[in-house]
Amino acid sequence: MRDGAFCAHPLLRELTAGEAPDGAVRASVGIGTRAADVDRLVEAIAYISRNGAAWSYRAGDGYFVPEPAPRPWPALGGLLADHPRLSLLPPCSAD
Repeated sequence: MRDGAFCAHPLLRELTAGEAPDGAVRASVGIGTRAADVDRLVEAIAYISRNGAAWSYRAGDGYFVPEPAPRPWPALGGLLADHPRLSLLPPCSAD
């Protein structure tokens, strides 16, 4: 999954009747993609289109992150502690 305008800003404006959002989401498939993976993606898109997003999100530094963060980030020996994008996320609880 990737997000953005994919160097297609005019097309995105055309597809959204001139009200271009900040971007779109693109799914890519490759040689390792299974039919079950595509089925799961299609089911997820159908669910979101019917019910809306299941989580609340907040914008920060050009990215949207779930709030509250539903899953803890792996510690990885502290390697992620100073990552700029991850600093937007609240610290993980000890639960």
